[in-house]
Amino acid sequence: MTGVVINRTDFRDRLGAQLVGFKAMQVASNGDMFIAGDSAVSTGFAEIGRFGSAGATSDANLSALSISAGTLAPAFSAGQQSYTASVGNGVTQMTVTPTVAQSGATVRVNGTLVTSGTASAAINLITGLNDISVVVTAQDGVTTKSYLITVTRDVCPTCPAPWVSVEAVGTVDAPFVSMARNSSDQVFGIWIKGSQANAEYKLIRYDNPGPSATWTTVGSFTRAQIPTVDTVSGQVSLAIDGTGRFHVALRGSIGSGSTSERGVWYATSPTGASGSWSFTKLETFTDPNGFKNTADAQIKTDPSNRPHIVYVYSDANGARIEKLRLLSFNGTAWAGTDVYSNTGSNEVSDPDLDIDSAGRIHIVFEAETNGAGTDGSLMYVNNVSGAFPAPTVLAAGATSQDQGRSISMLLDAADKVHVVRSNYLNQLFYHHNVGGSFTSTQINGNLVGRVEADSLSLNDFGDLFLAHFDTTRVELRYAYLPGATGSSWFTGLLYRGNAATANVFAGALTNYRYGLALFDHRPTGPSGNQQLWAATQEMPRPEIVVEQPAGTDIADGGSKSFGNVNLGQHQPDVHDPEHRSGSAQRRSNQH
Repeated sequence: MTGVVINRTDFRDRLGAQLVGFKAMQVASNGDMFIAGDSAVSTGFAEIGRFGSAGATSDANLSALSISAGTLAPAFSAGQQSYTASVGNGVTQMTVTPTVAQSGATVRVNGTLVTSGTASAAINLITGLNDISVVVTAQDGVTTKSYLITVTRDVCPTCPAPWVSVEAVGTVDAPFVSMARNSSDQVFGIWIKGSQANAEYKLIRYDNPGPSATWTTVGSFTRAQIPTVDTVSGQVSLAIDGTGRFHVALRGSIGSGSTSERGVWYATSPTGASGSWSFTKLETFTDPNGFKNTADAQIKTDPSNRPHIVYVYSDANGARIEKLRLLSFNGTAWAGTDVYSNTGSNEVSDPDLDIDSAGRIHIVFEAETNGAGTDGSLMYVNNVSGAFPAPTVLAAGATSQDQGRSISMLLDAADKVHVVRSNYLNQLFYHHNVGGSFTSTQINGNLVGRVEADSLSLNDFGDLFLAHFDTTRVELRYAYLPGATGSSWFTGLLYRGNAATANVFAGALTNYRYGLALFDHRPTGPSGNQQLWAATQEMPRPEIVVEQPAGTDIADGGSKSFGNVNLGQHQPDVHDPEHRSGSAQRRSNQH
């Protein structure tokens, strides 16, 4: 390399014997290079070839890696090059301690040289995702190996959202719940007080955003008001169409025991007020030899304000059959369609649906395929072609490794599909086809928990909100992705409960960027009264930075053109009356 300037810092990480042409060279700790019979070379011009020590190895592995806060996942092994960790909001810095496997190898953390086996300098952490690189250079000076640690710093994991007990007096008993938002940005929830023959369905509305949040009862109906139903099951699903009408899917039965007639009912009201509800028995099934049943009914409305319900039908007699059924209202009558069928021990579960701007149905669900155990795969299907084809497998399961344990989905304003699902390890994965084809990643590389059909929500500005229950932390938490872009979700706490918290829950996001959740809770533990609670949390606002052009000074009130400055998507301020009503939704019945 004739005529190249060599700085002492270029060789500081190469202490010891080197080769310079055919002469031996020693590199001192300060980076000076000494060639036998020659004077010191620190800078200047020389014919120097950096070949490394004679017999130098190409081992660029780490033998150990640790961090000063949080826990690496998975546990360190030399062949594992990607890790994740989570830390609390109060952790603003951390250090990384890498240990090289081979003496003489060097290691850098975020580009800065670190002595093997010692901690790096403190690394500042922002809320959300932080990537920390660890690069090992082998003795030969050529071979490198990179390790990546992705650290998620919580927005505020120790700060629970303001919460209220929606109904705290007495035993609420299994308050199954669903939520929906209308075109005026009002959030409603429907929940079940009591169970079976004594059940009451109560429609509530979210009022007064912020710490003073309240939930107002709009109206209710009881099991006794639903024609022919003797008992009702816990599940319920709510949708609100473009006119503000409420639509509810529920499950019930006539009679008792194995011969009872079980099925799906529909309730609707223009205002939600008590006494304004009407009811329709949609599909019911019975068999004198055993159970036929329905499960997991979910409802949405299309751009023509017509309701559609997807549910699971099962027949446990003889050759077992499970089907995914779609019930659609055409303006005059209801019609049913088989979307997918399974036989034998293969099960179908956890469907969710949404409807695009052309009125076409999109459905996700879990289905077993090998008949040998819980090998549930995440499936997706639509009727864009006019009929439902064989579904697409978004995540293939294996025996005892189901990939769609709990699922939530929605479509955005561009009719792109967004899905969150939990797998057999409780890992939370996010699927979407925004780029054309589906992609899948674990949220933030480390998010775990369980979701419900109403967990995923989208406001008019395209922000995504996910309510999920972290069974490891025993917390109801949120993940938030502004504009549904990028891969760094904000995360935080909604409510820290106990083992009897959030068996069922639902979430919604307003245009004012308030994330809401309704959930069940037993304040005194599993033996106490089961109540309906609510949590409200304002989502973090991305910082907007505008740089002043060089050589300008507008502090005196003068004006200056900044050219085209992109401030990002407008987010309404809760105190801004001009945006109080929000903008119109394409579909008012999104989660």
